[in-house]
Amino acid sequence: MEITLENIVALDKGIKKIYNDTFKDCPKNYLKQATVVETKNHSVDYAWLGDFPSMREWVGDRDLKELTDHKYTISKKDWEASVTVYRDDLLFDNLGMVTPRVQNLANTVVEHYNSYIGTLITTNKNCYDGKAFFSKTHKIGQENVSNKSTLMLNSTNLMKVYSEMLNLKKENGNSFRIKPSKLYIAPNLLSVAMTIINSDVIGSSTNITKNLVEFEVMPDMLDNSWVLVDNTKPIKPFIIQITKKAKIEKSENDLFKSKKIHYGVDTMDNAGYTFWQLAHFSLGTVAP
Repeated sequence: MEITLENIVALDKGIKKIYNDTFKDCPKNYLKQATVVETKNHSVDYAWLGDFPSMREWVGDRDLKELTDHKYTISKKDWEASVTVYRDDLLFDNLGMVTPRVQNLANTVVEHYNSYIGTLITTNKNCYDGKAFFSKTHKIGQENVSNKSTLMLNSTNLMKVYSEMLNLKKENGNSFRIKPSKLYIAPNLLSVAMTIINSDVIGSSTNITKNLVEFEVMPDMLDNSWVLVDNTKPIKPFIIQITKKAKIEKSENDLFKSKKIHYGVDTMDNAGYTFWQLAHFSLGTVAP
């Protein structure tokens, strides 16, 4: 291929198509794990997370609730990744060497978003109430409520945590209507999860947790740890905030000097937590 402006434009279109097609086809687990918020702002304040409303019969004046005094802000971070196309690959029509690198670039962006959930679980930073997302000292009214334990993963403990989440009530006594739907597990718990979720019988007893929830391996989680979450609501336990979507761009400034064209993506995004009531974390170290 002759190095001409027309050929570089054609190459650019081809590489962008490879990138976009691959990005579209990559499994985007984060879309099922987190609420994705798109914004044009550097930072977003999620103070409204302090409000978990209930419907009530409207008799007389509307019951206007003051927003709970919480402040929770997520600010964007900048991320980038790039690949290099060498002049000789163009001269000798060797685009077969370029395609997998561009495909991997697209996959890297998707995995960047996918990795947020495991990172949020393991780092366990503060959420809207100023406490660590997984904590034994969250408050509902004046009562301490925990969404953190050390229980080993087995059918008994899974049912215990599942039932506790189902029974969680608001300060006014109404149910939060939590419905745990997903079990995130450390990689070393795969065989345990397959047994307690898929088996008809455990030992000589009927398996009471068969098909209770779906499970998913989270590569970043610590050995033996597991998390039960409710992903059925419009607001999921985690937020991924995207300020600038990843879009592939090229820089050909080095083509004459160093025989290279650089293709790269950059994003502005970050992640955080929503309602702690939607998740329960266990270190998985203590038997019942």
